Amino acid sequence: MSWRILAWIAGGIVVIMLVGSLRLAVATLKSLSKRDGRQGWRALRLLLSLFGVLLGTYSLWFAWPMLTGRRPMPKNPALARALGEPITRSGLSIMVVVAHPDDAEWYCGGTVARALGAGSRVTVVVATDGERGRGAPDPETLSVIRRKEQEEAARIMGYTRVVFLGIPDRGVSRARDLKARVAALWDEVKPDAVLTFDAAFPARPYIHPDHQAVGRAVLKLLAEKRVQPAVLYLFSSSSPDAAVDITTFVERKLAALQAHRTQFGMTGGRGAIEQNHASGKAVNFTYAELFRVVSPLP
Repeated sequence: MSWRILAWIAGGIVVIMLVGSLRLAVATLKSLSKRDGRQGWRALRLLLSLFGVLLGTYSLWFAWPMLTGRRPMPKNPALARALGEPITRSGLSIMVVVAHPDDAEWYCGGTVARALGAGSRVTVVVATDGERGRGAPDPETLSVIRRKEQEEAARIMGYTRVVFLGIPDRGVSRARDLKARVAALWDEVKPDAVLTFDAAFPARPYIHPDHQAVGRAVLKLLAEKRVQPAVLYLFSSSSPDAAVDITTFVERKLAALQAHRTQFGMTGGRGAIEQNHASGKAVNFTYAELFRVVSPLP
């Protein structure tokens, strides 16, 4: 059974709950005028039903992209192509900050491959070892395997350097030293551009707390002026405005994704390529990766 079918089943259940909550709220409102000593119970029932309405409405809004299969696309394709071009220039210093092994390849592998092909230097910072993912009987074993998978992907891609921070998987938001460690690497790398998750406008429905945490760390470092300015290319965004043509590098991206055997198994990460194809069609490329670009503050 596909994820789309499961999503529609879940959506149907939410709609039933939403309709039930609405009917209960209306019925309770009509009965509030009765004076039979049960006004307190009716008021509580009204609050619960209204809470159900709000929860159901929010759930539908949150899951709507999965239910419809529609992903955020740039509103101005010509502008998106123009905004995506600068990161493909030669000789840049680029830093990619992600939460797990495979994030860099999934979300921006084609863009990074193109930048490397133009002679840029790329440092990838991986916050966790992804030990709570799938593919091994225990976290310690999976941690070792996923580091090796990331190193193999890095060899395929040609990264200048990969840095593992070793923060516990699903614990990035609680890592008090995350900003300081990213800032130290930032000062060392001196990036012209930084690629990370869009924590301000994340794409629904998959909003992972670790993804949000690394994105927030980068945004806060810039807001607090703790690092030198750099252009941000934010992926997994609900408001993308830039597109990078990765058509000639899509095979390398796929090869790097296939290095993450524990996570992608038989699919080999082809889901990412399918998304890139859909994104490309929206901006007149064959394959594209989308970003929200944030220019340095003055």
